[in-house]
Amino acid sequence: MNELDLEDFDEVEDAPVSLRLLGKNNTRFNPFGWFWKKIKKILPTIRFPQGTIRVYDTQDAGYVPAQRLRVRCHLGVYWSSTRTDRNGHYVMSTGFLVSPYYSLHFDYAEGVSLWGNWAFFAEATYYAGFHSRAGYSRDVGREAGIWDWITVGNAVVYYYDYCDQFGIMPPPGGLKIAVFTKWRVAATCMLHHVRQPMAFMTNKHWINFFSVLFFYPLTRELSNLLFAGLPDLVIGTPGYNSRDVFGTTCHELSHASHFSQVGSMYWRDDMQYVATYGAYGDGTGKNAGVCAVVEMWGYAMEVYLTKRRYGIENTALLRANWFKPSKIYKLMVHNELSSKEIFDCLTPHIRSVEGLRQALFNAYPNKIDLIYAAFQPDLLEDF
Repeated sequence: MNELDLEDFDEVEDAPVSLRLLGKNNTRFNPFGWFWKKIKKILPTIRFPQGTIRVYDTQDAGYVPAQRLRVRCHLGVYWSSTRTDRNGHYVMSTGFLVSPYYSLHFDYAEGVSLWGNWAFFAEATYYAGFHSRAGYSRDVGREAGIWDWITVGNAVVYYYDYCDQFGIMPPPGGLKIAVFTKWRVAATCMLHHVRQPMAFMTNKHWINFFSVLFFYPLTRELSNLLFAGLPDLVIGTPGYNSRDVFGTTCHELSHASHFSQVGSMYWRDDMQYVATYGAYGDGTGKNAGVCAVVEMWGYAMEVYLTKRRYGIENTALLRANWFKPSKIYKLMVHNELSSKEIFDCLTPHIRSVEGLRQALFNAYPNKIDLIYAAFQPDLLEDF
């Protein structure tokens, strides 16, 4: 009988060493092994939570993985955190005996964080509540409150992967994106990074004088006071489908990459133009050329990456404004110049469309004819 018991105790592989004292190599009987085998059937076992998070893509008409999303489990001070993979799947490295509290956090490994709780004053966080210790999975539909955050986050992941693959300079570290679900707006103000004060600038010198006198000190003090809480990108999503959110996010992130290359003072000039003349202005006024270069790149990349991701080309965006992003888009979509080759010419001293064209001429003299043709007004409608 003892021999039969010993064989039974050998099966207790997950018992603590102090209890697993019986086995084929043991010569003394210890009753703790027998008791462990009996009570382990009624004790909870440690489980490592795992699951899959997906989001509905209105363009693909199906669910797609929520990539690199941070999933957190906790019980009081005991917690574990990990990220979803390319398939939206996650596995915690720490086990739980009872059901933990789950939350989803939108701070990405690329150094980007989404802000959406309490406007842009708190990081975007979804509190999923208590769920099984085996894991938590969810398919997020369009009507869900976190659909906007996950969809923006997926676009962020796509853009950074594109930068890494094709050598585009990524946005600066610590990028803060404020996502507004009830306000349709988009801007790359870089308020978390621009350190120069701003003022309204016009063609009238006396207005400029008083603007500098009053607004420079004000914006300098506001920047110092609110630096930690100011967003870099603002993305509004009400009424948008997945393709709209993707395109808008890539547009603004392309601006942020441009900022990385040209610096704070260049961006201050662009923001002053927008603040003074509204949106993109009409092509006149101080720093109009800066605005043109900035928006040409943003719109061209928005249409180009949307076509690359969804196979849809929104050429209306290329004709909608006076600076005509089609000039550089045509070079990219026809593989005449790569996005990196164009981006490399977007240096701080390029402050006009003509300056950009000349920089492309100088950088790629063997493609002057292609560049010249792309910048001709009578060919802007031809894609």
